[in-house]
Amino acid sequence: MKILILLIVIVVLGIVGWFAYGSVSTKPTTQITAKPKVIGTIYFRPQHTDALEGFKEGMRKLGYTNKDITYDDVVILAGPKMEEDVNKAVQKLIADKVDILFVSFESSAKVALDVTKKSGSDLPIVFTTRFHDPLNYGLIESYKSSGNNATGVATNLTQSIQKTLLFFKEINPKAKRIAAFTDGFMIPGISDAILKELKDQAPRFGLSIVEYKTQKPPSLAKENWVEVADKIKLGDIDGLIHLPGHFYDSDDHGEGKSQEADETLLANRLHIPFVVPSEDLSSGGSFAFSDDFHASAGQAAVMVQKILNGIKPKDIPIEYGSKSLLILNLNRAREAGIQFPESMLSIANIKIDK
Repeated sequence: MKILILLIVIVVLGIVGWFAYGSVSTKPTTQITAKPKVIGTIYFRPQHTDALEGFKEGMRKLGYTNKDITYDDVVILAGPKMEEDVNKAVQKLIADKVDILFVSFESSAKVALDVTKKSGSDLPIVFTTRFHDPLNYGLIESYKSSGNNATGVATNLTQSIQKTLLFFKEINPKAKRIAAFTDGFMIPGISDAILKELKDQAPRFGLSIVEYKTQKPPSLAKENWVEVADKIKLGDIDGLIHLPGHFYDSDDHGEGKSQEADETLLANRLHIPFVVPSEDLSSGGSFAFSDDFHASAGQAAVMVQKILNGIKPKDIPIEYGSKSLLILNLNRAREAGIQFPESMLSIANIKIDK
């Protein structure tokens, strides 16, 4: 009898416990919504707007929405004070407590690394480079591992310069002298690696680099350029290269004018091809060859995803840009009296004819 009573008690307690468990487990639980990550960006307008768009497009393609990430964008205008402006931008974004920093230019990455190091911040930095090798520029310890809080997508500068010089020879097989406006016209630290690479590679193509220089102050940039350019005669040079980062810019003078615009007029007068960085082709130049920075920024987005998933920047190898762009401005070529060969026309990604 006692055993029967004990069994009845156990069964009753079991039934009560089952109902109690069921009533607790079926209550709706409170959903905890994760706070969106904030990505700080520093980019140059208008030159690097395409890179910013490529980066954000890359994040969307990876499935991120405004519920997952938001952006804290800082615009920098190219000019003599841009390093100071980038320094302030990095400090602002650190103060804003962004989770990751994307920068579209190697000089910005260098400033960001210096600022984060001095402030003791381990803010992850993802960069794209345009005019320097990140190893030689001091951004990374190796392509396998940066050894710091940065990673990114690099331009293969040697390959880009070689291809550009080859295009000059394809346009004019007899070309010997390719010119650029250098010391006194360039903002220090931007085009120095390009100029060195041009000098190193030109002899391989039977070319030499002619430098036009000035010792006059940058405040007279336009006047200095005009004075030097007016002395260049037909036949002096066979091609012209626009080096990015210069004192003579559209912010310093009249509407719509820039060094690359006036260099286009010079190229027309001399009947020679004129190459510019792709971001400057809207202002001047007959052709451009470089990485597709829209695509490179998309590669950078994949690196940001890895960081969001917990991987440290130093554990993400540096990559080269996966795509190059050859852009031909057929209208400007006609104005200069030159013709692009079929070898260029057949591989051009974009042909502008207006």
